[in-house]
Amino acid sequence: MHSTLLHTGTLLAMLAIAPVAAPAPAADPAPADERSAAELAASSLWAALDAAWNARDAEQFSQIFADDASLRFVDRDLSLDGRAAIRRYFTEQFGRQAADLRHESTPRAVRLVAPDVLGVDADIAILRVGATDASQATIVRNFEVFALMHRSDGGLRFQVLRAYQVGR
Repeated sequence: MHSTLLHTGTLLAMLAIAPVAAPAPAADPAPADERSAAELAASSLWAALDAAWNARDAEQFSQIFADDASLRFVDRDLSLDGRAAIRRYFTEQFGRQAADLRHESTPRAVRLVAPDVLGVDADIAILRVGATDASQATIVRNFEVFALMHRSDGGLRFQVLRAYQVGR
């Protein structure tokens, strides 16, 4: 328990300083191949998040998060602490959602902020897709997101995710 709190505290401290201390992508001191691997890993995790959301699979969705993850929708003052809370919330949420909604994530910047920690700025759109023409999708909600992803023996997982709704 103490180790988990210390680990979470360290990641939260990094979250607090990351926007100030993280170098711009062009000035990133990590070697290009390390950055490319980080960007690929981050993109894969975002794609898995989209796939689980779009399948309305709360179990798979929650597995993308660390056991002690923190997910917060800042504009709604909604905080979900831990994988179990994330699973419960999205089980209920997915049961109420219209079938024509889709989740689309677009990572904008990926930074290696520590050897096993990625900081990611991303955009998420919740889209309403017509049954006959997917190209005519309507944006229902837009979010700007900051996430910390942590690599452990279980692979890369979301540790901290903060979503801010924009353009209401």
